[in-house]
Amino acid sequence: MKIHTREPVLAALQLPLAGFIAGAANAQSPQQLERLETLVRAQAAQIEKLSAEMKTLKKGQSKTSQLAQPASPPAEKKVESKTSQQAQTASPPAVKTPGAMGSPQFGYPDYVVAGDKKLSWKLPGSDVSLRIGGYAKLDAIGITGGNRSVGASDQFNVFQIQTRGTPPTGTAPGDPSTRIHARQSRINIEASKTETPFGPARVFFEADFFGPIDLGTQTVSNSSTFRLRHAYGELGPVLAGQTWSTFIDPSTYAEILDFTGPGGESFARQGQVRYTHNFGGGFTGAIAVENPQSRIRIGEGPVSGTGAAPAATGLQVIGVGPFARDSTPDFIARIKYESPQFNLQLSGVGTRSTAPPPTAAVPFVPGNGHLGFGVLASGQIALPLFNNKDNFRFQAGYLDGASRYLLDVSSTTPSVAYDATLTQFDSIKAYGGFGALQHWWTDTLRTNLVYSVAKIDNPIFSGPAVARETQYGVVNLIYSPWPEVDIGAEYQYGRRTDADGRSGYQTRIQSSLIYRF
Repeated sequence: MKIHTREPVLAALQLPLAGFIAGAANAQSPQQLERLETLVRAQAAQIEKLSAEMKTLKKGQSKTSQLAQPASPPAEKKVESKTSQQAQTASPPAVKTPGAMGSPQFGYPDYVVAGDKKLSWKLPGSDVSLRIGGYAKLDAIGITGGNRSVGASDQFNVFQIQTRGTPPTGTAPGDPSTRIHARQSRINIEASKTETPFGPARVFFEADFFGPIDLGTQTVSNSSTFRLRHAYGELGPVLAGQTWSTFIDPSTYAEILDFTGPGGESFARQGQVRYTHNFGGGFTGAIAVENPQSRIRIGEGPVSGTGAAPAATGLQVIGVGPFARDSTPDFIARIKYESPQFNLQLSGVGTRSTAPPPTAAVPFVPGNGHLGFGVLASGQIALPLFNNKDNFRFQAGYLDGASRYLLDVSSTTPSVAYDATLTQFDSIKAYGGFGALQHWWTDTLRTNLVYSVAKIDNPIFSGPAVARETQYGVVNLIYSPWPEVDIGAEYQYGRRTDADGRSGYQTRIQSSLIYRF
């Protein structure tokens, strides 16, 4: 029972009393002094009365508090052990405060509460679930044999294996080398809401350190460039931003330690706007408008080769950057079925590759505005014959004038090729795929066996040095002592064959340690 006292009332009465005394000091006539004296006596009597009431109230409050306390049991019935007596004499345990700085004694709420998703949290007054994730990965890579490669040793780029060495059979030996780095380490941030007027909402950012330019040297700092991988938002069925192309299915990628992966797989991350519809029964469909990237070659050699257009045409040497115009986005559609036993996806892409703009010397470029297309089938199938986690993953694709959607073709092979005189042109056709078998020896130990092939049909006028085929093979053993950690070793093999039959190969061994958070 809460009892209110009257201290504030007494304080309020003391203020006018002090004022009266001050007024008495300044009084001029006997009548004024007599009147003030009467008022002072009345105020003093009232204060005494209030003081007496306060004492009575305090006595009643003390008596009520004593009655509220439970009576002690009779002494003859109180039986206590030595341990309990010691516990009573000890200091009471501290109250455990939930949350980071919450205090139940003062009624403060928890500063952080669990979010709607695993490993997420919410801040006070917010309905947004936040989550930080990623992993740190150490890669130790050794090139053990085969030909030299032009590309970086941090990843296995089969397309960069040399085939034109000395002697002319393309057998220039590769130098054994060792490289240890952590560039594949990445971090991501996710913010999500389960309910909005348009459905669930989500924002996702992810970056790693595999940027194209190293900020430091292996002599000093080994610094690497931080680069964006994903940055997109989802609101209900609509996605907008940069992420995996709608054409591909990342869930079918094989579990390998190499950063690059099979050359026959479809691979692209780019800006897009996507709409996904759930048909029910495991079926979903999606359509998207995505960033284009026309790729034109003029003359012989690879996209970044040495051929050149005649000076009279006003065109620069061959390449892809300034020579293509992207006036039309890529249009992509897919249909997907998902079940506990298998996932299957069929997707298609339409592109438009445009040649350089007309010049005074060449008022018309043949084939300007060439349309391209591509189709891809991919999936994952459970194979519970030996272990209920065993599975087989695959991709198979065909591209005509849209070569950049096939990994080993994307960086060096154009979509459309012109001869040096701009009198002939043709689209580049490419097809390929991979198969990946994953077998779990135990619940923590597994092996992945992967084989991939990519083939390219170049026009005859492209020359003998362009790539005709790449092959890629991997076998690994990965152990997870607990779910957040992977320790693995992997053997890698790659071969490139050119249009004239010259080829080169390379073998590598890679060990990796991954810690997820």
